[in-house]
Amino acid sequence: MKIFLDTEFNGFKGDLISIGMVAEDGCIFYGVRNETKAMNIDPWVSENVMPFLDPLDNNILWENDDIIQSRLQWYLLQYTNIEIVADWPEDIQHLCKLMITGAGTMINTPNVMTFTIDRRLNGLSEVPHNALYDAIGNLQHYISMDE
Repeated sequence: MKIFLDTEFNGFKGDLISIGMVAEDGCIFYGVRNETKAMNIDPWVSENVMPFLDPLDNNILWENDDIIQSRLQWYLLQYTNIEIVADWPEDIQHLCKLMITGAGTMINTPNVMTFTIDRRLNGLSEVPHNALYDAIGNLQHYISMDE
């Protein structure tokens, strides 16, 4: 199962702000880190990312990492032999860092996970700089490349 990943983070090599994933079967995952509230937000991120964390004004749920990790574990364990696809290396880096729960420990995941950086992905997002919408845009772009 291919799962398309996108993240938003606080500037170049900055901390993770939000993570969005969409599987080929349409199942989605979205998380916004509560830890973001304490960050000194980069001006570009403040203008181009922060206003779009909740594009539908549904009062997003700011969650601590342990809650996001628990939900992420549940999400990933729905599948076996998954391929995480991203268009940028930092997306994969942030996902891997989020999977680590402590020294020598991590969330449970499928036994086989592979990671692909596909620079051809340039999906048009309904809400640019929203991790979930960007992931959905990349999935849609990927599907259109196969046609």
